Amino acid sequence: MALIGTISGSNGTSTTAISGSLIIADEPLSRFPALASGVKLFVSGNKTQLGADTPNSIFGGDTFVSGAFGTDSYIQMKPVGTLAIPTNTTASYIYTSGSTNDIYFTQYSGPYTNTTRLRWLESTLSTGLLHGGILSTANGSTTFSITSGSGLIIDYNASTADDPYPTIIKVDWPAYVSSSLPNIATTEITYIAIDSTGALVKQSTAYTDGDFEDKIVIGRVLHQNGSVTNGTITTPTVAYGQTGFRGDFVRAFGPLKLSGHVVSVNATATNPPTNTQFLGLAKTSGDSYVEGRNYTTNPNSPNYVKSITDTALTTSKIYREYVNGSGTVVIDSGVGGAGYTAIDVTNYNNAGTLTAIGAGNNFTIQRLYWFPNSVNRAIFAYYGNAIYSTIDDAEAGIRTEEFTEGDNTRDAAILLGYLIVKQGATNLGNATQAKLIQAGLSRAIASTGGGGGSTTPGGSDTYVQYNDAGSFGGTNDFRFIEGTGTVLAANLFVTGTAAGSLVSSGTFQVKGGSGNVVGYITTSGEISGSGNIDSGGAITAAGNLRSIHSSGDEGGEIFLSKSVTNTTLTGGVTIDVWQNRLRMFEQGGSARGYYLDMTSGSDGVNTNLLYGDPMAAFLSRKILIAQAIDGNAGSGNFGVFPYAIQTSVSNTAQVMGTTDNVMSFTTPATTGTPAFFRTTNVWARAGHTGRLRLRVVTGADITSQTITFGLGTGTANSSYGYAPAGESQILAVYNAGTANWMLLTSDGAATTTTSTGVAVAINTEYYLDLTFTGSSASLRVNGSAAATHTTNLPGSSTNMYARIGIVPTTNSARSMSVIRTVYEVGRVLTF
Repeated sequence: MALIGTISGSNGTSTTAISGSLIIADEPLSRFPALASGVKLFVSGNKTQLGADTPNSIFGGDTFVSGAFGTDSYIQMKPVGTLAIPTNTTASYIYTSGSTNDIYFTQYSGPYTNTTRLRWLESTLSTGLLHGGILSTANGSTTFSITSGSGLIIDYNASTADDPYPTIIKVDWPAYVSSSLPNIATTEITYIAIDSTGALVKQSTAYTDGDFEDKIVIGRVLHQNGSVTNGTITTPTVAYGQTGFRGDFVRAFGPLKLSGHVVSVNATATNPPTNTQFLGLAKTSGDSYVEGRNYTTNPNSPNYVKSITDTALTTSKIYREYVNGSGTVVIDSGVGGAGYTAIDVTNYNNAGTLTAIGAGNNFTIQRLYWFPNSVNRAIFAYYGNAIYSTIDDAEAGIRTEEFTEGDNTRDAAILLGYLIVKQGATNLGNATQAKLIQAGLSRAIASTGGGGGSTTPGGSDTYVQYNDAGSFGGTNDFRFIEGTGTVLAANLFVTGTAAGSLVSSGTFQVKGGSGNVVGYITTSGEISGSGNIDSGGAITAAGNLRSIHSSGDEGGEIFLSKSVTNTTLTGGVTIDVWQNRLRMFEQGGSARGYYLDMTSGSDGVNTNLLYGDPMAAFLSRKILIAQAIDGNAGSGNFGVFPYAIQTSVSNTAQVMGTTDNVMSFTTPATTGTPAFFRTTNVWARAGHTGRLRLRVVTGADITSQTITFGLGTGTANSSYGYAPAGESQILAVYNAGTANWMLLTSDGAATTTTSTGVAVAINTEYYLDLTFTGSSASLRVNGSAAATHTTNLPGSSTNMYARIGIVPTTNSARSMSVIRTVYEVGRVLTF
C-alpha cells in the first residue's frame, strides 16, 4: 500500500489529522491519480466484473459523511440480518431486509417510527397511462392519430399466503400518425388501446374489465355515419393516483351524475298562438364522475367533470339510439350529425326492430343519456322497448322493462332520466301526454327485466313484496302504503262466495261504521251507494257521467270550486237544471250568473247559440272592424258593423264570408304593385285609443318584398311600400332588408322604426298586436316585449285608413295568407 501525505497527531488526544491529500492505492507511485482540487482522501480500486460481488474497497464499521455523497454507479444494500436502528436520532433509513430481501424505508422522528416496504408502494400502481396518448382525427377522414406516450402494465402476483410481489412492465410507444380504421364501414365506434409491446389495439366492441389489466386503454374514435370519422374521445385509465380495483367498482356502477344535469322540456317551435310543439329537451349544467372523461381538461383530476366545463344544453339536440336484434348499437344522429330538435314519438324498439307504436292511448319509456364534456353535445334518447296503456303503468315499467344499453353509453355517459311519452304527443309539458322523471346518482336502480328484483324486501310505504324462489320483487299494481293503511290493487279478483265485510257472491259490499251496507261495486262495473263518492284524483268514465238528483224545481247539479288566488268569487260555481233553465251561477253572495231557457231552442238540437244572433255572421268574418258609435270611448255607446273596403285580393268572398279558408294575398309580378285591402273611407285618428290584431302566414319566399299592417293616410300603390315620403303612418312592417318585424311611426315629415327582435321566416304564422293612443304606439309579435314609440306619431286629428298589404320590390310575385284580422277603435273588444 502506498501512502502519500502527512499524518500528524495531537499528544494526549485520539484525533488524527491529515495535512494535504491522502491516497491509499495498490499502485506504483507513477500511476497515482491527479486529484481534483479539494479532494482529501482517495482509495483505489476498479469496478468489478458485471455480476460479480468482489469489492475492492471495504470500510468496516459505521461510516458517516458530513457532506454530500455521490456515485457514478449503483449503491448496493445487502440484506440486514439484525436491524439496529437508533431510536434517539431523528433520521431516515433505507435498507434491505434479511427476511424478505425487499427494500424498506424507515423514518424516525421523536417517539414515532414509520416503516414502508417497496412492494407495498408498487402494489398501489395500476395498469394505465403515464403520459401522452392523445387521440385525434381530421373529421371526415378514414384515419386517426395518437401521440407518443408511456404507461405501465402491472401483474400483482398476489396470493393469500404472502404479500403481493408486483411485476411492472414499462411500455413506451411512438406517435402513430394516420392509422387506419379497419371496421369503419361496419361499426360506429373503434375502441383504442396499447398492448405490452407498445402496439396499437383496435376493436369494434368496448373493452371489458379483463382488458383493463393487460392493456393500456386510451379511448375511442367516432365514425357514427358509417363511412368517415366525426370525432375522438381520449378517456384513458391512468396508472397514477388510484388503485386498479377502484376502476372495477366504478365501472360496475357506470358513470355517476353527482349534481345538476336536470333535464327539461324545450320548445321545438315558437309560433304563438298556434302550432307550437314542445317535443325538445334541454338540461342544466352539472357535475359527474366518469372514468377518464376529464383527462384532457385536467390530468390532475381525470375523472371528475365539473359544471364549469360541462355546461347547460339550452337548444334541443337529440340523437336517437337503440340496440338491434344482433346486439349492434344503432345511432340516428340526423343529417350530418346535426341531431334532431324533437323526440321521436311514433316508434319504439320492438325486440331489436324499430317499429311504429300505432295510434291509441299508448306510452313508451325513453331513457335519456348525456356524455359529460361531450363532443356532439347531444342528448342520447334510447327508444322504448315496450308499450303501456297509461303513464302510471309505464312508470312502474321502469323497474321491470327489459332494456339493453349500448356499450357506447354504458361506460361513458350518465343517465339523465326517463321520459314517458304518449304516441303522437305534441307537448312534453302536458301531464296527459308525457312525464319526465329525473335520474338519481347512477343507472343501477333500473332492473334488466324478467323475474326477480332486489334481494331483500323493501321498507314501509313501498310495493308489496313477493318471494320468487328466494328472489324478492314487487309490482306497482299491488301496493301497501303504511302511512295511510291503504292497500292499492290494480286488479283484485275474488273467487269466494262467502258473505263478509267486503265481498258477497262476487260483488263488493261497502259497509259503514255500524256494519250496514252503504254501497256496492258490481261485477258489471257499477258503483252505487247512499253516501258521497270522494276522490283525491281524477274520476274517469268510459260511459256517461250522470247526476240524477231531482227535488221540486231543482234537477241535476255539478259544483266547481273557485280558484285559490286571483278571484273575487264568493264561493264556487254551480251548473244545474232549474225548471226549464240550464243555469251557471256563483254559489254564494247574490248568486250572479247566467241561464239558458231550453224551451227557446229548436227541435232536434238545431239552434246554434252563436249564429242564432243576427251579429253572428259579421263576427265570424275574416276581417272584423269595430268602433265606438260616437267616437267617444267613455260614452258607453258602442257598435260593430262592416265597413266598405277596397281590395285587390282575388277571393273577396273569403274576406266578407264565413268560410274557414284563409284569405290569400298574391301580388302581380310587377315591382310596386301590391295585393292589399283597406277601408274605403278614413277609419280612425291617431288621437283615438285603438288595437289592431293580425294572424298572418308568410309565403315560401320572403325576399324582395314589404308587408305593412296598420293605419296610414295614403291610398296609392306606393303607400304599401316601406316608409313612403309625406304620409302619416302607424304600422307593423316587414321589409326584406330589415330581417325582423318592425314598429314604424311617421308624422309625415320624420319616421321612427324599432325592431321587435322577432325574425321573419318563410311559411310561418305570426300574431301581430298593434295598439295606439294619442301619445304612444306599441307593437308585440307572438307575445314578445313591446316595441314602443312616443315620437314622430301622426297628429291626434289626422284621419287614416285601416289597411294591410304586401308589395314586391322586384318583378316577381309575392304572397302571404291572412287567417284573421280585427280592427278596434274607441273601445276595445275582447276575442
